[in-house]
Amino acid sequence: YGVWADVIGMLHARGIVPRRSWRELSRLVPALRDAAAAGGGEGSRYALLEEILEYLRLASAQRPIVVVLDDMQWGDGPTWDALEYVAARLEQERLLVVLTVRVEDLRGDAAERRRRLSRQARYEEFTLGRLARDEVGQWLDGAFGGALAGDALLGDLVARAEGNPLFTLQMLRTFLD
Repeated sequence: YGVWADVIGMLHARGIVPRRSWRELSRLVPALRDAAAAGGGEGSRYALLEEILEYLRLASAQRPIVVVLDDMQWGDGPTWDALEYVAARLEQERLLVVLTVRVEDLRGDAAERRRRLSRQARYEEFTLGRLARDEVGQWLDGAFGGALAGDALLGDLVARAEGNPLFTLQMLRTFLD
């Protein structure tokens, strides 16, 4: 549930959800611990999934929330379990869950879980194809107003990101930082 711990932890750090006792979530996200939630014993998987859903509902009642789960082709069982649980129970929350998946690496359990998600009425899929070298060059020209000198950055981006648009963007931001 590491991905969900990160999501809940980031929402908690922003103070979006009012403080309250979270018996199971406090095991996952230590920042949520308080004296009332400090009980021992075995945790309940279903109670944890319900608390994840409730936390996301409370957060999205305060403001629209976008959760990005990157590289879900590598997602573990508990991460997918929580995603399926939440997605099946969303009603009118202002919550957008975005998955990125490298289809060429999608196999086994992750492929089956993606298929199951695709059956839901609110499921939408957008395929981003790989960018050719010329397309990355056009993008850089637009981003730098045609002031990009030399071919070194273009060559490095194309070689390392292999045309993956999201990775290209991430690398460009890293270079600029």
